[in-house]
Amino acid sequence: MFKYNHIDIYHCTRNCIVLLFSYFCVIRWIICTFHMTVCMV
Repeated sequence: MFKYNHIDIYHCTRNCIVLLFSYFCVIRWIICTFHMTVCMV
């Protein structure tokens, strides 16, 4: 259902910086990192 690539990871990180690590951003970043890890395994 969710598909992330390195570009999506970049956008998630960029959004985090823009939002100054808001709650929503942290959750999104964790989700992105989780999917990235799954893809690497």
